[in-house]
Amino acid sequence: AGAVVAGPVVARPVAAALGLGPAVVGGVTGRLARRNAMRNPRRTAASASALLVGTAVVALFTTFGASLKVSLDETVDTDFVGDLIVLPEGFSGSLLDPALPAAIAAVPGVASAVGTAYGPALIDGATADLAGTDVAALDTVFDVGVVAGSLAGFGDGDIAVSRHYAAAHDVGVGSTIAVEWVDGTATRLEVAAVYEERMTFGDLVVTAAQLTSHLAQPSLTVVLIGVAAERDVATVRDAVREVTDRFGAPDPMDAEQYKDSIGAEVDAILFVVYGLLAVAVVIALGSIANTLSLSIHERTRELGLLRAVGQDRAGVRAGVRWEAVIVAVFGATGGVGLGAFAGWGLMRAMV
Repeated sequence: AGAVVAGPVVARPVAAALGLGPAVVGGVTGRLARRNAMRNPRRTAASASALLVGTAVVALFTTFGASLKVSLDETVDTDFVGDLIVLPEGFSGSLLDPALPAAIAAVPGVASAVGTAYGPALIDGATADLAGTDVAALDTVFDVGVVAGSLAGFGDGDIAVSRHYAAAHDVGVGSTIAVEWVDGTATRLEVAAVYEERMTFGDLVVTAAQLTSHLAQPSLTVVLIGVAAERDVATVRDAVREVTDRFGAPDPMDAEQYKDSIGAEVDAILFVVYGLLAVAVVIALGSIANTLSLSIHERTRELGLLRAVGQDRAGVRAGVRWEAVIVAVFGATGGVGLGAFAGWGLMRAMV
């Protein structure tokens, strides 16, 4: 909204800068186009606003999608210390049986299998998503980056919070948080640890037993698996696949396959968004053409005077085209800058 409102203020100097190219290349015609774009900054900004919004949304999703994939890759590379992951495709498939981690842990060569469930609750009257996991074994497959307190001795009466959540809600180690579960019961949990990484487990972590005891249908979203150091990962993976097949769960993935699957999911969403936004950009270009056609109609006498003093039809058409280029580049560059900034802000809010 601020960019659209401020458009007329910046339109004149930006059009002057963007028009230097046409002024040099197009000669007198290019200079006239540059001055026409500068002459009415409100009209120039209005013409470019639709394109600015369209390209800003495209740039926003492009920046966000690329940043999200890079952030997930970095999380897997730096924080995931396990070897295999069992995850429904794209976080959108059927959830996993709560008995699956125990069955996988019994496979020879598996050092640990940690399942994680997610569920909603009310905290201070607002809905919050909690992750329930085997906190005692979590550090064997994933490093959440504990910055205060400890996960040692973590029990059903404890809760771990991200540093982002701790700062936003002014809580720390030793604080108590009142949680109202979906089954209507309420529990006061003590903050046992504050951690850094919130991309995977969110802002709030409790024990799996605490979370699933309040859910009507307990289920897991992901199982992280650590393979014993002396065992071959590929061999153990084949054995784990037999267990997942028995439970009707997806095949286990290694870190690289997991990153590829998440990247493919993000790309698929972006392709749909790009298709929709392409229509918006076409409409925006049509808006520029319509505005310029009205501008030409308003300048009938001016264009007639140019023809009278010697400008030919090709020169008039070239002047209009150069003006359209200035307006389109103004909207597109402004939209890309605005969208990149919005994408950066969105990722900052997430991490």
